[in-house]
Amino acid sequence: MKSVMKKVILALFATAALSAAPQLSYGFGIPSVAVGGGGDFDGFLNSADQANVLMKQSSWSLAKALLSKDKLDALKDRRLAIEKITDPKEKAAKTAEMEKDVNAELAKVDYAAKSKEMEKEHDKAKKENTAVGIYNFALGALKDTELVAQGTKLATTVPSPAIATKLPRVKEFVSNVSGQMDSITKVVSGLKQLAPAVGLKALPTKSSEAAKPATAD
Repeated sequence: MKSVMKKVILALFATAALSAAPQLSYGFGIPSVAVGGGGDFDGFLNSADQANVLMKQSSWSLAKALLSKDKLDALKDRRLAIEKITDPKEKAAKTAEMEKDVNAELAKVDYAAKSKEMEKEHDKAKKENTAVGIYNFALGALKDTELVAQGTKLATTVPSPAIATKLPRVKEFVSNVSGQMDSITKVVSGLKQLAPAVGLKALPTKSSEAAKPATAD
């Protein structure tokens, strides 16, 4: 797992070479993922929840721009079915499984071909939305990489009544995200090719950078 996380970090850091242009500040409300003291379960889980939202929004944004209509429609049907599930645990498990599949589909995209398509795209809004998705996905990957490392340490905490309900959530997050790291790494690598085609000159290099405001899904 460490080698995979290292690949993600290196891939994202390499994007800084795309441009030395200054970055704009966007207030998205996603804080730094620093846990503080190594035992702040509430801080970790809050950051993990927000990182999940960021990755979910950005992956779906990219899916709408990059996947075929058939694949996208199938994923949307699954999402609608999941929204009707009333059992919280089942709903959470199905949602996590679907999000994993979304990233797996994004990892299969031919980004070289998509880059050529996007260069010829005349729909300005589509390009702008795709750029937001690219930036935020890359930022989410940075956050997830740090959170997995932090969560792995937190998961070794000796169980106690104070963290009885929190420790399983930490372990679940680490397991879910670690299981997607291979796909996430491949997507980030592809997004580096796609970014210039939609006018995105640089990707984030630090998890503390602000996300770009996304359009409603």
